[in-house]
Amino acid sequence: MHILGRNAHDVNTPVLNRAGMVLILYPLKFTAWLKYLWLSSLQATENERIAKLITKNLMDFQPFRKYSNTFIETGTNHGVSVYSALEAGFTIIKSVELDPKLYNQCLLKFSGNNKVKLYHGKSVDRLPEMIADIEIPSVFWLDAHPSGPGTAGHEEWLKRDKSVYQDNILAEELGIILEHGRHVILIDDQKGWKTAQQFADMIDICYPDSYEFTIHDEIRPGVHYKDKVLVCIPIG
Repeated sequence: MHILGRNAHDVNTPVLNRAGMVLILYPLKFTAWLKYLWLSSLQATENERIAKLITKNLMDFQPFRKYSNTFIETGTNHGVSVYSALEAGFTIIKSVELDPKLYNQCLLKFSGNNKVKLYHGKSVDRLPEMIADIEIPSVFWLDAHPSGPGTAGHEEWLKRDKSVYQDNILAEELGIILEHGRHVILIDDQKGWKTAQQFADMIDICYPDSYEFTIHDEIRPGVHYKDKVLVCIPIG
């Protein structure tokens, strides 16, 4: 059988269609095209998953309300955690966002709510102002880092700018918080103790044997993140 045409002696031999022609004549381009379609489908699926988390699911901060009436967040994003803090009963909520578009969107969302105060800028620049007048302990939710297109620091992250790497941001944030005092600290987006241990060690150096550290799963409808949140609770 001829690959590119019909054999005169075999009338049942099919003529190769256009896709087959492209595969034979331009194999590298065809492979690249398939890879592009695959990656596009993955991104679309991820965007749909994120949209569902934003609109339908909230992180539950209720178990931590007993420690304080003050909730402080780094990385407002779409305001999901601010909503959750309100649901949990916190009466003083402060959150900082670097991306101006997301910050302005949240200003509109929470306008008129005197429990919520939003800040614009880098978390490490605004945290000293945010915590200047807070009680001890307060509950901190640390989640300021690039998280894909449309979020602050994404372009810098693509360029491998280490200043926007999550671990570096967290280390700076923790330094500011620990200098202020002992607080309840929740650190998101960990990969178990493999990444969380360094932050537990940092806290333990400042306040030896004064914290209890646990790793929590994040479970939401249809989503289960294993060992994702480092929970740091003052003891004694």
